[in-house]
Amino acid sequence: NKDSEAQASVLLIGRNFHDSSTLACRFRPFVEPLSWNASGSIQIQSRGRFISSTRIECPRPPISSLFRAMDVGPSARNNNTNTDANEAPSSIQVIIDATIDGRRFSGDDRFIPYTSAPLDDSSLAISSGRKSHSAPASFVTFNLTDFNALATNITSNELQAITSMEKSACLKPKIAEESPTRSREQGWYELPFMRQAHLSFDWRHIPSDMKLDEHYKLSIYARPSRCDDTRCNDKRERIPDVEESPCLQPLELPNWFVDPAVSKQQVINMTLLALDDALIRVEVQIIDGLYLASADSFLDTMTVHVEGPSRAKALSDDDILYNNGEKRRLSPYVSWEEKEVNMEYFFAARLTAEETKTISPPLNMPPRWDALERGRLLLSMNTTNESTTTPTIKDEMSDVAVTNYFWDHPYHTNALAKEATDAYLETFHGLVLREDVGSGDVSGVASYDYEMSDLVLPYLPFLSNCREFDSHIPIWALFESHTQCSLPDAMYHSHSHGLDHHQQAHSHTTHGNPYGGGHRNDIFDLEYDGMYDVDSAHWWRRQYPALPHRDDVRAVGPYDLGVFYPIADWCERKLYCHYEEELGQTDLLPRWFEAETGTALFSILRDPINYHQYTGRTATYPSVGDGGGQQYVLGIQSPDAFIPVNVDRTAALELDEDCAQLCFPRTLTLDVAYYQMDQTTKRIVEINLIYEDFDRDPTSTEYEVSAILRPLDYRDLVIKFAYSRGIFCLLFVQIGLFTVAMAAAYWLVVRVTTRLQSPPKLRFLRLWSLILPPAVGGFLMGLLPPAVLTIALTMLMRGQLVTALDIVGGKERNTATVWPVFKSILSHYVDSQVEPKDVERTLHGRTGLGFIAIAIACLYEGSKMFIPKIHASSKDAPPSTDGNAVNDRSGDGGDNERDDCGEAHANDSGRPSNRVLTLWKRSNMIYTSIVMAFFLVLIVEWSYWRQFGNYIWEAIIFLKLLSNFIGGVVDNQVGEALLSAPIMTAMGLVEGLVTLSADDFVDFLLSYIVGFGLMVVDRMYIGPLQGEFMAWACAKVKTKATRFKAWMKSRVYGGQNNNKASTVGVWNGASPDSGAAATSSAGTGGVLSPGAASEGMGTVVGTQTIEPIIDSYCSYCCDTLSLLYAPYIILLLIMFRDETEMANIYGIKEQDMEYYIIFALLIIPFQIATDVFIHGALELFHGWRLLDYLSYARYRFLQRESRWKGIDESLDECIDESMRTLDQQCFSSQWYLMMTVHTNGIIYMVLGIEMMARAQYNLFGDPAMPLIIVFVAATSILLKKLLLWTGLAIGLWRVRKDRQNWHLLFQQREEANLLSAAAFNGADDGIGYEMERRITSETFRHKFLDYNRSWLIEQLPSLLTPRTQRRSQGYLIPQLNRILQNLNTDISSDSDEEDGPAFDNIALDRDQREVMRGWVEEARERMFLRRAVQPLIQSHRGEHCQRCLSTQDDLSVKTSLSFAQVYLSFQEREEQRGDQLAFKEYFKRTVDFETVCDRCMEDECTKAKEEEEKETAFGSVMLSDPSESMLIQWRDSARIGQQVDVSDDDSEHDNDDAFPPEAYERDDLNQHLMTMWLRRARARKSGGV
Repeated sequence: NKDSEAQASVLLIGRNFHDSSTLACRFRPFVEPLSWNASGSIQIQSRGRFISSTRIECPRPPISSLFRAMDVGPSARNNNTNTDANEAPSSIQVIIDATIDGRRFSGDDRFIPYTSAPLDDSSLAISSGRKSHSAPASFVTFNLTDFNALATNITSNELQAITSMEKSACLKPKIAEESPTRSREQGWYELPFMRQAHLSFDWRHIPSDMKLDEHYKLSIYARPSRCDDTRCNDKRERIPDVEESPCLQPLELPNWFVDPAVSKQQVINMTLLALDDALIRVEVQIIDGLYLASADSFLDTMTVHVEGPSRAKALSDDDILYNNGEKRRLSPYVSWEEKEVNMEYFFAARLTAEETKTISPPLNMPPRWDALERGRLLLSMNTTNESTTTPTIKDEMSDVAVTNYFWDHPYHTNALAKEATDAYLETFHGLVLREDVGSGDVSGVASYDYEMSDLVLPYLPFLSNCREFDSHIPIWALFESHTQCSLPDAMYHSHSHGLDHHQQAHSHTTHGNPYGGGHRNDIFDLEYDGMYDVDSAHWWRRQYPALPHRDDVRAVGPYDLGVFYPIADWCERKLYCHYEEELGQTDLLPRWFEAETGTALFSILRDPINYHQYTGRTATYPSVGDGGGQQYVLGIQSPDAFIPVNVDRTAALELDEDCAQLCFPRTLTLDVAYYQMDQTTKRIVEINLIYEDFDRDPTSTEYEVSAILRPLDYRDLVIKFAYSRGIFCLLFVQIGLFTVAMAAAYWLVVRVTTRLQSPPKLRFLRLWSLILPPAVGGFLMGLLPPAVLTIALTMLMRGQLVTALDIVGGKERNTATVWPVFKSILSHYVDSQVEPKDVERTLHGRTGLGFIAIAIACLYEGSKMFIPKIHASSKDAPPSTDGNAVNDRSGDGGDNERDDCGEAHANDSGRPSNRVLTLWKRSNMIYTSIVMAFFLVLIVEWSYWRQFGNYIWEAIIFLKLLSNFIGGVVDNQVGEALLSAPIMTAMGLVEGLVTLSADDFVDFLLSYIVGFGLMVVDRMYIGPLQGEFMAWACAKVKTKATRFKAWMKSRVYGGQNNNKASTVGVWNGASPDSGAAATSSAGTGGVLSPGAASEGMGTVVGTQTIEPIIDSYCSYCCDTLSLLYAPYIILLLIMFRDETEMANIYGIKEQDMEYYIIFALLIIPFQIATDVFIHGALELFHGWRLLDYLSYARYRFLQRESRWKGIDESLDECIDESMRTLDQQCFSSQWYLMMTVHTNGIIYMVLGIEMMARAQYNLFGDPAMPLIIVFVAATSILLKKLLLWTGLAIGLWRVRKDRQNWHLLFQQREEANLLSAAAFNGADDGIGYEMERRITSETFRHKFLDYNRSWLIEQLPSLLTPRTQRRSQGYLIPQLNRILQNLNTDISSDSDEEDGPAFDNIALDRDQREVMRGWVEEARERMFLRRAVQPLIQSHRGEHCQRCLSTQDDLSVKTSLSFAQVYLSFQEREEQRGDQLAFKEYFKRTVDFETVCDRCMEDECTKAKEEEEKETAFGSVMLSDPSESMLIQWRDSARIGQQVDVSDDDSEHDNDDAFPPEAYERDDLNQHLMTMWLRRARARKSGGV
């Protein structure tokens, strides 16, 4: 009935059911026998109910729905009714199957071809006989009969009989019980990928006379597998072998196990490592019938323990709780349903073909292809070191030895290689799917190439034949063993510090710090790699096991500075191994234990990989694009993803004899440091393999390996650049801010302690604008030519357009796009053919040659910019006798000329030609630069010293001192500060470059900070005082030498030369004020003797000159250029890493170099800000007007007469000769440009020499040398013309017309104005000339000097420099004496009646005296009250202008009423008159206050004057700029004179002798001039223009 039908269900009995949310049953009716298997078959699914592993219950759909699904009507059913009585009419069959995962049903056939290549393509030469994998369908049939349909055609008795028959047939039991365990399924263990099965056989009780492989045999079978099985026909004749899949033959057991020397009557351990998903089964087979009775002795003697990687990247808490971690499906060869399992992550090793070309290949290379046909498993003998009865058995050398042919193609065709690779599920291969033809060739079939260069191994290469692991040591098994991993042994207990157990247990919860409280202090008592007190028994880490629980794991993130130390896996274990190599023999290549220090044996991927990355497959079965593990490795763009295992063999140096070959380390330490990124993931940072305890005993093969896995703390993670770039950018910014803060604090200290009466303000933005723009602009323009030449050279050598961008971005070089320009040229003239192994080395050497060619081009062009022809042709003097070039730019006049300082210069009649002078100076500069380049190469080579990083601080200080000495030598050689600046800049750059050899990045940062401190000391104290100290020291030495010489003469000649000696002594100690001293000084060219300089010039020693400012700022500019150039030189080291090898020698990874360049870039603005504070401190400490000088230099550069400042003829002759040309450059962008070009030449020469030295390149024997030089020269010439044309086109450094010849236009504009005024007044055309003549006449000059004599005398100390006083003493003393005498006469006439009108004594009466007293009292009262309200006015000063909202410092308070107005209104209150408090209250109530700036105040005054001017009778008068400047100068001079000499205040009006009337003749010219000046003065007074 329908009610029972609604509740009907089907009970399915089978195997391998398990509870799942996707458990379902499927019902599929069919009419035709095979229609049920059609893809479009109709089906009905229902949710299944799990009962047990053998039973599930499936709700049955209604019968009517099944018939409707088949769309079978009554007529069709009647036609299908069979006349057979045993078969019910009008019935259908229903197929029932089940699914567990909801994806694949048991009734579906499964067929997996053994290869992804097309089987019917004969062109691929696919061999026959291979078997593919297939899984038959599993289902049940269910018969359904429509009894309602039968009731319409037969009687009720017939229906009852048929119903009974059907029921009896359906209810007849076919399976009494669930099927018992099948024998063919017993003993199989599932071993997923990278799992390791530990098999332990307890055979201690088996008979001692039973022999392996004689009486019994241990067989281990694996699936998937395939192998050929030998067959015979019925006649016992052998027929061709037939491939069986799975293979019917067992795995080959390790030699260590089958060797007769190993007793089997003991507990024997063996491990099986699954290289892919597998099933294993272990059998003991009795092969000698006499021992059948002993078969029971093997029952229950084996235990199996399966474990796998779980700690490299573990599951998170959420993944475990919700089962939503990363999953993968098992191989269909192992699991029919391909059930999901957690993704395995593990660390893998990488071995390259290039590494095996320098070191002999390891003896534990992986088996491949048919060597693993019986199963992709690695079998190893697992014997502990405590088992003394089991000897160590080595494999046969012929079985393990490999050659470099390992990397070659193993098959004749790529198709055969693809077939074998898919059949054996191989992952160690070099098949690469061609990408240039898309998914296939013309026929649509995929095509492949075979290029094997990398192996991805789950175990450690080279380390083999070790107990517990045999020949293969899985990395994860080495460091993830809970039973074998331990913490470092506690050696002693001297650092407990009284910390009890309760404090230790509570310390990890203090303030959220797992190391918390006082317990953290114990960590620093002893150090292990600078981190931990690991030897102490009270070490905090001993609270946790070596492999802590996942809930206790705590990572140290980039912002976890307070945590500092992680809680993570710390594993130390010791392995006991034996060398498998023949120790008494040498090999063609060094063996792994003979590798030199710094050699990378192999590398380990820093991040754990999973199944798909290791196998190179997207699925668990073969596909078209399978590339093996090499495919994943080649897809990694950054080489820093591979952590090299570097060898440290320094212990061998302790031996007295050579230990390069046949010298064997007995103790090895494998130190693996990693970064615990979070609670689940690790990342390897550094690996070192340390060799120790060497001997030469070839008979002993034993050695020990101490394996250490340890986490890095916060400091080491920063050192190793384990964090992201953003964190380091933040760190670098903090370092920059720290340096700025320190410089600001230093400036503040200097500001507080300065001795200046009026210390200058720190104008930060003004100094910034004067320093940074010229430096950056000139540097970028100067860097453009060498950068373009470098790119062109790179394209020529490598054939890549974007090589630099690719390398900086971390991409590998695309060798497919390289054109073989220089690869086909012989390396040397004597070579007969190109050696492939020497091609790369030769290219590196040729690149170095190109760098030297670029360097020579830069030096040549730089010398031309530093020494232009115009300077050399007109002003350069011949070289002096000491080899220096005397730069006399005084002019090209007569034989004797006097410069602006009054010095006389004599020209030699035999001076060389100008062309010779120019050539000599340029050659001298280039020669000095080349010598400096070779000297810098020595410094770079010195930095390669292994102990250089340990003595980095001493090296920095030594290089600083050395640079001062070398600077003096260079200055003496080139003779000018301008020419020595780029040479010393190059030395400063190399000094900064060698700091990269610091042991780690923290030392590099500390060296930067130390260098910063030394820079401050050098700029503030050493540099400015060095000249004075050297002069003082030289003077002392010369004095002592002179006295010693005189004493020696007196001793030799007795008293004969006493007069002469005394004369010398008097001359040395003479006062410069005496005429003799003046004569001596003049006679020696103006140079005082040491005695005179020390004794007589004491009054001028403290006088400031401009030379110290120029010298100090030039040194700073050199440092600034080094600062800007540092990122570029690091970029060159990144681009040419293989050529220079500097980064490799320094041990800096390529990714780490990116952090260095980021630091160099980010530190620039902070360094400039720091320099601004240092400049301010220099102004405060030394009293220098540095800002004024820079502003004046900027003004002079803008007012230059020509486009290139270097060819101007304006030199300041009052500056020391060695600094005149440097001062002429004004420290402009042009100066930075030529500094960059020349400095770049020296640096490029250093790098070029390093490249050629590393490549052992002989440029004179290279046929390509002329081609490279010609290419660089031609490119340089074309680039120069292009850049010059571009600069002219865009108007670079164009001089504005109004700035050209400004000193000539001064007179032209004045004459034009005078002519215009004369024409307006009807004067003649000669008025301008007449006015100019009178202004420049001697009479006018005399009046001006006489009027401003007092001011000039006061300014003499600042006008005359000490050098001018020394050199021109004989000329200046008489002149000053005459002036001082005249001054004394003038000063004595202050009270003389002749100076002005005399006033008689006036008698006052009583009323006049009262009036005078009243005026005085009122004036005193006003002054008293004004002072009282002044603080009140200042208290209302705001922070910004109330009119324009300006926040400048020029703010003042403006009152609504003036003080006079308030005072007069207050006077009306007689009762409060004179009361200070009352006046302040009244002032506060009456007056409104307003904060205004000076600009707003000036605007208000200007408006008021304009209003007043409208009421005046005179308008504004236009004057020329020279007239205005002259009036302002005279006015200022008059004011200064009035301040100095009070008696001259009214001399213009009252002193008739100052300007007698006869000096002003009333002619038309004087009348016009006086009228013009008067109008101009009135206009300025009233605010007119």
